[in-house]
Amino acid sequence: MTVKTTKARHGDFHIFENDIFISRCLDLYGEWSEAEMVIYNTLLKKEHVVIEVGSHIGCFTVPISRLVNSVFSFEPQRTVFQVLNTNLITNKVHNVYSYMYAVGSTNKDILLKEIDYQSEDMVKGFNSGGVHLNQIENKENGYPSKQVKLDDFMPKDIRVDFIKVDAEEMEIEVLKGADNIIKRNKPMMYLESHMTNKDLPNYVANLGYKVYEHIPENFNPNNFKNNQNKILGFDKTIVGAHDYMLLCIPKETPVETNLKQLK
Repeated sequence: MTVKTTKARHGDFHIFENDIFISRCLDLYGEWSEAEMVIYNTLLKKEHVVIEVGSHIGCFTVPISRLVNSVFSFEPQRTVFQVLNTNLITNKVHNVYSYMYAVGSTNKDILLKEIDYQSEDMVKGFNSGGVHLNQIENKENGYPSKQVKLDDFMPKDIRVDFIKVDAEEMEIEVLKGADNIIKRNKPMMYLESHMTNKDLPNYVANLGYKVYEHIPENFNPNNFKNNQNKILGFDKTIVGAHDYMLLCIPKETPVETNLKQLK
């Protein structure tokens, strides 16, 4: 796999040359799904502690770190994790605690296999941000890692104010493992989902949350590199070609938003 560096809105980032989504957008536009930053800039405060599950190479970890007290970051893919930490060092980020762990509803030791990014298919293009845990978890052979429950992993004396989860359809499992944190701290949450997935918004609503739909505009005409060429996958008529996010706010917390409320 070839890694190169590009200048972006939120710093200098090491990216994967053949990654067709996040890295490609950072290279061409200097940003990825910049509309998400509206959420972070509006809701996050300097004293906040953030948990980010699925940090990937840190394109949001870096700017979020500048808004808050600290970030606990989780990314289980070994090569992606190494680039994440390189980007944290490159951008002089000192308040992010990063862990090469998966996050779920149970604690267990796991084996994770390497993805062959040098294979013929991968060289043509890959999406390193779309890897499901079951794609890389092995019963035999692989590098040792862990799956952790946030309730057991996070120190009890740390108040968690915001949880961001991009876990490729494992969002409910992550939240189940953070049940005590959610009940104790009532953090705001920002979760990747799918339009057809009714289970996640229902689950979060039952925890005592208001659930809002957020569909970040993938293409920003005012992007950092002033590139007006839309690359493949930025047509909203293509199902699954854009992010679909849920903003989750405790019912007792007032919030002003023009987002569509689902629950």
